Amino acid sequence: DSTSLTRVVFGEDGAVGKAGLFANARAELDFNKSPNAGDFSIELIVRLDPATSLESIVSTTNGRNLLYRLSRGEIGTAIGSSLLNASSGISNDEWHHVVMTVEIDRFNHFVSFYLDGQPAGGGTVIAQSDLGDWVLGEGLNGKLDEVAFYSKVLSASEIVAHYLAMP
Repeated sequence: DSTSLTRVVFGEDGAVGKAGLFANARAELDFNKSPNAGDFSIELIVRLDPATSLESIVSTTNGRNLLYRLSRGEIGTAIGSSLLNASSGISNDEWHHVVMTVEIDRFNHFVSFYLDGQPAGGGTVIAQSDLGDWVLGEGLNGKLDEVAFYSKVLSASEIVAHYLAMP
């Protein structure tokens, strides 16, 4: 598996140990696991600088924003044919635990958001094929810590346990 990093600085103070600082950066990751290969979850701790436009936290090499943040702090996804935003957002300059789970069937993606251990909405989007490989922080300004990708839908109890384990 390979990783290509552009404008990412590691070793910054993080929520748990050290974090990666993204300054309009990009980290392309090859996991031998495409986001369209089955159910998945994205989990991370994020501290973002004020945004002036859409910033991609996790996207794909085919340009789909799996997890993004809008200028007003809303978290959302463009994994399907339309945008889907969480019911609440995150504030600037504070650490937040963010999880997005995606359950995939033949025609739809069932998306759920969790912010700081709490459910934050979700919905159904029409499935897209051939999403490409994972990309972290395309145009992002802020810090990412404890980034994890799972080949399953994390349960609500797993998400709460992970959140409570944060310092």
